[in-house]
Amino acid sequence: MLRKLSAVLCLALALVSCGGSGNPGGPTDGSSGTNHGFSVTIDGLAFNPSSVGALRVAANGTTAEELIVTAANATTTFALIAVARVGVQRIAPGNTINASMRIVGGGSSASYVAFGPVGSGTVTVTSLKDSGVEGTLDLVLAHAAGGASKTVRGAFRLDF
Repeated sequence: MLRKLSAVLCLALALVSCGGSGNPGGPTDGSSGTNHGFSVTIDGLAFNPSSVGALRVAANGTTAEELIVTAANATTTFALIAVARVGVQRIAPGNTINASMRIVGGGSSASYVAFGPVGSGTVTVTSLKDSGVEGTLDLVLAHAAGGASKTVRGAFRLDF
């Protein structure tokens, strides 16, 4: 299961890394292309991605249909994977919902994760249609090396 998680997160991070360019600070409203909005804070500070995306991944016989939401700018890459269904999904052992984030700056980088017993929080999918997804997130991502965690809160309304 952890290998699948790692592979999916790598795919999500690669997809968001390929999108968007130009202003590394990103649009002030967090939107990109046909995406209507990604308004998120990290430890209370606005995260303004230059690239935002959402994917709906079909079930494969062993996993449920999933949503992947990604956002990135010059220093921060964020990815979220949740089950493709309306409702509240909690970070907890046995649940497939997970989030990861990488922050790069000053010649160093830090990785953060919320999955199973690590990190905490919820993602609420309020609308799920063939054309896109809408919801909120309230997550605490644990530092991969044991440092201080990061709180990620906000809302998204993205097209597929």
